[in-house]
Amino acid sequence: MKTLLFLLTYLIIDFSPSILSEIQPDSSGYLNLDKTRQTTYYYLIQTLNLIGIEIIFFQKLFLSLSIVFLVFFFKKKSNIFFCIIFYLLIVLNIYYTTFSKTILTESIFFSSLNFAIVYLFDIERKKNLIIFGFFCGMLASLKPIGIPISMILIIIAIFNIKKPTRIFLLLIFWIVPTFIENFTFYNKFDERKTIFKQSVIGKLFILSGKDSFVISEYPKEFHNLLSVSKKEFKLIHRYLNDLDSIFLRTELLADYEVVAQYQTFDFESIKAIDFEKELLFKNSTKLFLEILKNNPVDYLFLSFQHYIGNWSIGSKVRFLDSNTKLIPRFEELLKSSGPMNLPNRELLNIAQAFFLVLFFIVSIYTLFTILSIFRVVDFKICYSEATIIFLIQIYLLMICLTNISTPRYLMLVYPLIILISLRFIDLIKYKIIKVKN
Repeated sequence: MKTLLFLLTYLIIDFSPSILSEIQPDSSGYLNLDKTRQTTYYYLIQTLNLIGIEIIFFQKLFLSLSIVFLVFFFKKKSNIFFCIIFYLLIVLNIYYTTFSKTILTESIFFSSLNFAIVYLFDIERKKNLIIFGFFCGMLASLKPIGIPISMILIIIAIFNIKKPTRIFLLLIFWIVPTFIENFTFYNKFDERKTIFKQSVIGKLFILSGKDSFVISEYPKEFHNLLSVSKKEFKLIHRYLNDLDSIFLRTELLADYEVVAQYQTFDFESIKAIDFEKELLFKNSTKLFLEILKNNPVDYLFLSFQHYIGNWSIGSKVRFLDSNTKLIPRFEELLKSSGPMNLPNRELLNIAQAFFLVLFFIVSIYTLFTILSIFRVVDFKICYSEATIIFLIQIYLLMICLTNISTPRYLMLVYPLIILISLRFIDLIKYKIIKVKN
């Protein structure tokens, strides 16, 4: 049964349309060694090339297998009807599966989390413990955000392991992929470049356009730069505030923050002041602390908007075509998004409605989980589901606090969101039947 489902899944993924082109703006950093990227994906590509396997083919196989494992994991918790719905909602999400056809770490990253979740709740056997530890290590070695995710998973697992020897075994197999990644990286480079510095610069510039951003509260050497950036981004905030749709607003805000990260120094007004760009990078940590001290509410509200924005699908696409003349910094805005082969608008409308429903279900289930933990409501939630809800929310919070919103980030936990949503519907159905009887 697993083999047949695996073959079916692979065929569906293989024949489904690709929204993203194979080569994305980030792809060059993985096809060549780059100090801004981790090395695991690069060496995986090289290893597969040596044995005559294309990375795209491998990604489709690996993702298909991980989906099948997730389906059989879900089968233990629900009936066959919900199991079929669970499967279809994953494999028919062409945005989720299209990452297996791009030169990006996402597909391997998605698959590693799928496997880690399956084995997290079945680590009694030594073999499963080793596999779980390995996939947690893969998460940490593929992307920086994978480090805290894998640490959370490892901590959860340790609480369920009694023997110190088994904990030691788990830690060894978790550390091995990360050790290899660090060894190969520092064999080529002296230091890592992280997106944190770029992220801080983006948040500083985008927040500088707020009325509550007081330039005099920041270090004196940045006053001239922030005075100019305030004028530039004030117009953008004014434009965004006039938009009625919160989803459109959050999508555009995320793109404008990318503009703030990478294109601000290309603005003619910024060029005119001849500011030393490296000074910002050298003081990024200091500036981040200044933001937290001087504009904590603005920072948290920006993060909240990014949290909402993760659930927004295609609002920008439906809006941009007929409003290009009204949008400030439109050319820069276009550069902040990678090329996409988007489906028709009706499908985008359905997708947005679908993700809006998922957002409300996950939010309500999270609230019920918190209230049940503190015994405010009598709503029994099993350990595995509470763990998955916790993981989803912690991951999304980490993303919105440190980066921007994009459905691309949400896709990592998309199967878990579907799992939780269907389980919630099943629980509500059970409660209703119980009340009627």
